[in-house]
Amino acid sequence: MSASLRNFANGYNGSRDRDIEHQFDRSVSTESLPPLSWEQASRGLLYIAQANGPSSGDTIKTPVAGRVVKSLHHYDSRRGALRTVRPLDLARWNVSRYEAESIAEDNMAVLLCGRNLLMRESGPVRFAMLDCPGMPSPAALCLTNYFRMFMKSVLGLPVYVALPTRNSLFIFPVSSRSDIAFLRQDLLKDYQSGGQPVTSEVLEIAETGIRVYKDLADWQ
Repeated sequence: MSASLRNFANGYNGSRDRDIEHQFDRSVSTESLPPLSWEQASRGLLYIAQANGPSSGDTIKTPVAGRVVKSLHHYDSRRGALRTVRPLDLARWNVSRYEAESIAEDNMAVLLCGRNLLMRESGPVRFAMLDCPGMPSPAALCLTNYFRMFMKSVLGLPVYVALPTRNSLFIFPVSSRSDIAFLRQDLLKDYQSGGQPVTSEVLEIAETGIRVYKDLADWQ
């Protein structure tokens, strides 16, 4: 990521606790944590943005577009603990996948409420980021239904998003679509060298759903 782009990214989320970020990385393996009751789990269900592939493991994941999936997790904000939700958990809780995912959508909508959309107006590309310190996967916010409603009200649809890593989300209004190429190298570098890469694809979020717009790797 170029210095200016990285500075903006760091500035918009300057209150993020880096120790908590590291804890997110460590907390994928949570065998030492006590099992959750459904009442406990339902309050913390959310999605994590991931690249589809073997590393996703035995998770409850939903294809979104291209190489992107959203994976069901539980997040304990008090401990900063993130744990994978598996089919065996649903069976133990005696709840359906549909019910669990519906609650995750509702929880993600709550996380989005009141977030500041910070626009970068200077430079060759006009884009936005969400102020979401302490969120285990800011990139996953764009994969929810409420995000589409939120964008429709503030930027209009379609919007274009780059999510090179689990912790980064760049939002481009349609007026900036042709300018995304100016950030191609920066975003690719973030994807290739950042932690927890998701995709080099730029996604289009429209009224009708989410699709791949272009892959930065092939964008000339």
